[in-house]
Amino acid sequence: VNVFQRCRSFIAEDKIEKAFLELEKENLSSSQRGDLTSIRYRYKKLESDDNRKLLTRDEYYTGLSKITHDFIAFINEIEAAQLKKANTRTRSRWWRLVASALAINE
Repeated sequence: VNVFQRCRSFIAEDKIEKAFLELEKENLSSSQRGDLTSIRYRYKKLESDDNRKLLTRDEYYTGLSKITHDFIAFINEIEAAQLKKANTRTRSRWWRLVASALAINE
């Protein structure tokens, strides 16, 4: 199971903080790290005692669903970028192999 699947599983189990910690271990770009920090800040602010006292139950769960949606979209975006990068590397290796095979045949 890869890190992205683990994060989605943690979110499904309502262990959002654990999902944040798991994703922080990944090698993220500074832009991605900034986006993750922003989502995590929104989550921590929502979960703060002061906020929990002020928000109605509906407001809390609406906020939580928006943050969760954004977090899952962010996870999917990072996963897609990594898959694209891996696919490009594989294609480059394949072309080098073909080029060397053609050079041998000449």
